[in-house]
Amino acid sequence: MASPFLRAAQSAIKAATALGATKAATLRRVTSVYAPATGTNETVTTDYAWTGVLESYVDLTTRGGNALAGGVVGSDQKFTGAAADVPVDPTPETDKLIIDNVAHAIVNAKTDPAGALWVLQVRR
Repeated sequence: MASPFLRAAQSAIKAATALGATKAATLRRVTSVYAPATGTNETVTTDYAWTGVLESYVDLTTRGGNALAGGVVGSDQKFTGAAADVPVDPTPETDKLIIDNVAHAIVNAKTDPAGALWVLQVRR
């Protein structure tokens, strides 16, 4: 049975989807895999479709938060998505988040205490 926090998070994402406030995104992971036949490393790109809420940290600050403290620059954005929607943990500095065909570096990635949501700090 889902925790109350997970149910609340899922409800919030559903509500944001209904309002058109969500963004389609792709979590892109590029890895190097050794190919014994050629004796070389080959690059493998794996994309995971994801949907979440994208917000500007500047907008969050003007609503009363202290979002620009601790390594957040003005152009950074906050992407919040359900953890159950991606089968891997986003890795800062190596994975990318693609939104509207623009690649964003993942600067920071955290889950909420229940592990229901990923909150990513992304930067162009």
